[in-house]
Amino acid sequence: MSGASFRQQWLSDQEFEITRRLEKASLVVEINLDEDEIRRAQEMYGRQAADMLRLGRTAEDVIAKYPALTLAILVGQAALGYEQHRYWDEFFTRLDLVASEARPLLSQLAEAGAPLPEIGAEVGDGWVVEILWESLKLAILTDADSDRDVWPAVNCYEFMPLERTDASALVAKLRRE
Repeated sequence: MSGASFRQQWLSDQEFEITRRLEKASLVVEINLDEDEIRRAQEMYGRQAADMLRLGRTAEDVIAKYPALTLAILVGQAALGYEQHRYWDEFFTRLDLVASEARPLLSQLAEAGAPLPEIGAEVGDGWVVEILWESLKLAILTDADSDRDVWPAVNCYEFMPLERTDASALVAKLRRE
C-alpha cells in the first residue's frame, strides 16, 4: 500500500472512530484524545490537506471529507494549553500548510478580524502564491519569480512581498475593499 493510500485509509478509520466518540459526547473535549493522538491526526490530516489542495480541492472539501477529525484537531490544539497568540502559529505549523515566515502575518490578520485568505493558492499558469484574496485580486508572496511576477500587472492583481507587508496597513486595505 502506498504512503498516500495508507494515509487515506488511516484518516478514514480515524474519521469513523472520532465520529463514534462524538456521538457519545456532549462536548468535543469529552472524546479524550491524548496529545500523541492529536499530533498524529494533525500530521496525517495536514499531509492529506496539502495533497488535496495541490490537486485543486478547497479547504471546504477537506473539511467536508473529514469533519470529525477537523473538529477534533482544532479543539485538541486549543486544549493543549498553548500560551496566548500561539494557537494559529502552532496550528499552521502542525498542518504544514503555510510557510513559517508567513505565519506571524496570518496570526496578526486573524487577531484583527481580517477576511480569511486562501493559503497556497494557484494563480495564472499554476503559480503558487502563499496567501490570496481572490475576490480582491490581492496576494502575498514569500519569494520572487520573474515569470510569475509579470502576470499580476496583466491580470489586474496586486502582489505584495511578505517582507514589505505591514499587517495594520493590509488590514485597513482589506476592510476598504
